[in-house]
Amino acid sequence: MSLWNPDNVRDVAESIGISALSDEVLAALTSDIEFRISSVLQEAWKFMRHSKRSTLFTQDVSLALRIMEVEPLYGYESTRPLRFGEASIGPGQPLFYVEDEEVDFEKLINASLPKVAREIKLTAHWLAVEGVQPSTAYNPTTADSRSQELVPKGPGANPNISAINGNDNVTVKPLVKHVLSKELLLYFEKVCGALLDEGSDEYRFAALASIRADPGLHQLVPYFVQFISEKVTHNLKDLFVLKHMMDLTAAMLENDSLFLDPYPLCSNYGGIVGLHKIGGPEVVRALIIPNVSEYDRLILRDAMEGDEGKRKEVVMITEALAVAMSIIEEQSFGQVNGYHSGDSEEIKNKLRAKIGELTSIRVLELGRPKLVKAIMEAS
Repeated sequence: MSLWNPDNVRDVAESIGISALSDEVLAALTSDIEFRISSVLQEAWKFMRHSKRSTLFTQDVSLALRIMEVEPLYGYESTRPLRFGEASIGPGQPLFYVEDEEVDFEKLINASLPKVAREIKLTAHWLAVEGVQPSTAYNPTTADSRSQELVPKGPGANPNISAINGNDNVTVKPLVKHVLSKELLLYFEKVCGALLDEGSDEYRFAALASIRADPGLHQLVPYFVQFISEKVTHNLKDLFVLKHMMDLTAAMLENDSLFLDPYPLCSNYGGIVGLHKIGGPEVVRALIIPNVSEYDRLILRDAMEGDEGKRKEVVMITEALAVAMSIIEEQSFGQVNGYHSGDSEEIKNKLRAKIGELTSIRVLELGRPKLVKAIMEAS
């Protein structure tokens, strides 16, 4: 039984000139109308809930009609809930209508007039003249704009790129204040001066030796990184500066007290998948397989000694390595005798030496001798 009154459907049909509707057609139309109205109300209810309201507005119904590709109703937009009154036109036939708000005409006449809106005016001013921002009341002050001069804008912009174009007076405003002690600041200045001193090799060697062994330089790591970045960018044709920036980088890497690796294992996973998808079999042969053994020994084994989360990440990385190396399996031809996972301990040892212990275990678990043969034959 339909909740919608069939008489309403009959009245609408008669108002548009359809006077003869059979009971079957009337029942079908009533059921369809009920379904469509419930669908609109459900979508409107979603808009109301997402707006964190408990009252359904007419705009919710209009938005529901729009997403259902139905032409919305016009003339009923209101941010206030409508108040409906009830009138009886006969026994059991209530009529609902929107109550009009009663307005006191005397109060309306005596009410103060609203403020007249100001006339719209347009004023032009120079934002920049040949790249230089003039000092006007509409522009930032000179002190604020000076810190932003010549700094590349946009996501991923590198301020040092402007130096390549000859703009050496780049001023970068730091995002976070980092306070160094006077001793560290003096040490940083002395080391930087020694590295760029062409007349004293002994002074430079002493500075590099200090960076290799000093355990208290962790606060200077971002400063040294910025120093290397700036000098390399500004001196791309100066072999003296480039060489000693490489020496400084090597000295920092040799210091066991400095943490210079900003990548957790999840980034390694993304890099492996990226090389596999973009580079194909040639990249797997040239970059992944020759380095897997050292990567397994230096990174994965240490991570396996960590917590449960680290061990799960190692499993995902070994799976990614196995999938990446599987791409060269299709290009392997010939017999696979002797390469079965359980046939020869010698093959296992060679595979372990080729791609590391953890990765070789994962590859052998796949039980694909053709893959083992392709990895062993990869140069």
